This record gives sequence, structure tokens and C-alpha cells, in this order.
Amino acid sequence: MRLSMIFAVIGLSTMSVRSLFATANTGFYPISLLMVAILAVAFSRRGLFDIFVLSVLGLALNVLLVCGMTQLLINVRAFEIGALLLVGASAAGLLAGTVKLLVHLARVQNGEHI
Repeated sequence: MRLSMIFAVIGLSTMSVRSLFATANTGFYPISLLMVAILAVAFSRRGLFDIFVLSVLGLALNVLLVCGMTQLLINVRAFEIGALLLVGASAAGLLAGTVKLLVHLARVQNGEHI
């Protein structure tokens, strides 16, 4: 199941980023962002919990959010260095938050409440 989820998430994320930066607006980006978020919520529940799949989904969600923010900031041409710094800081913050959430979920699933 892990390998199939990796391939599915890679395909979904790739199609989403391609549609985000395409000239024609296909609307696939918000749908795939919602799908990845729903899958992450589903795999964080006790019955389907898998830390490996949840890590892949968290990384995909981070990539999609950073790409969406980059697409928004590309149109602002006045201050490119500031936009680049904002994207980098936001990506680092998102990754730190994802790791913190994954560690918390792993501890809760194993019964290690701190």
C-alpha cells in the first residue's frame, strides 16, 4: 500500500503543479490540494494511521502550498528578493510545522503523551 500511495501522491502533485503554472486555467490545483488534505486527515486517524504515508502526504501538501504561494508572488514584480525571502521562510515554517505535527501524531498513536 505504501508504494501505491507514493506513486499516487507523486502523480497527483505533479499534475497539480503543472496545471498551476500552465497558461490555461484548468482548476485542477484546488481540487488536488483538497484531495491531498482529505487523504492526510484520513491517514491520521487510528484505523488507517501510517506515518510513512502521512509523511509523503505532508510533503506533497507543503510542495503544493509553496507552489501556490510562489504563483501568487510571481505576479508581483516590484520586489523579487523580498518575495523570494518570503517564499523561503514560509517553506521552512511549513516544513517545521509538518514535522511537529507528524511527531505529535506518532506519539499520540503510540500512547506517549507528554
